[in-house]
Amino acid sequence: MTFEEAKKRPDYKFVLNGIENDIEDIRNNYMKSLYEYGDPERGIAILQLGYVDVEVNLMTYEQSGKHPGDKRPIIDYFSCIKWGEGDNDWRSDDYVDHDINVNWVLDNWAEQLERDMFEALNKYVVQKGYSYDHAN
Repeated sequence: MTFEEAKKRPDYKFVLNGIENDIEDIRNNYMKSLYEYGDPERGIAILQLGYVDVEVNLMTYEQSGKHPGDKRPIIDYFSCIKWGEGDNDWRSDDYVDHDINVNWVLDNWAEQLERDMFEALNKYVVQKGYSYDHAN
């Protein structure tokens, strides 16, 4: 499926869910509001297509325990799958192995993010054998 085809589907949904509040810190490569023992930010952008989604998670190297005092951001994708027909029939699946390709400095970072999330999700769905069209 292409990005353009996906966007035409009635079950396609992309939403910024907090990442827009972090963009200046991401651009500065220093997350002022994330603390060493604080929680990462999860689901701060979500792309849902049928019975699968991909979400943006954000944490710092400091929070990961790799580099104390290092507030550089770690941004990754995580996928959830829908296992039934109910609105709440979602379960966490796994991290998506994808090198994020977004230039956060440009004004169109959100459009880049949407396309990149789709590309990551589509590759993930194919690799896992999941379906956009029915419960997984």
